[in-house]
Amino acid sequence: MLAHIPTLNIPQIMAAFGMISERYPDLLALSDEDKLQLAGELWKDVVGGVAEEDPALAALIAARLAEYQAHPEQVSSWTDVKARLLALRR
Repeated sequence: MLAHIPTLNIPQIMAAFGMISERYPDLLALSDEDKLQLAGELWKDVVGGVAEEDPALAALIAARLAEYQAHPEQVSSWTDVKARLLALRR
């Protein structure tokens, strides 16, 4: 079902971002929220209209959004998620 979505290779992505940030240094000045928005926009550009083409995926996304809207207190802020990820690197 999702075979056409690229597999994420985090080290390659981080290395590529390093090269991109050298070409576009203003990216480093973006807030975390703007960086996340940019990542989302780029991801949407990469995968295109996958959710529109896959009704099961669209239903899953809708269910997760409804769950978030019903229980917003059960999510983590980007600051908390980032701190947990950085702690794993130590």
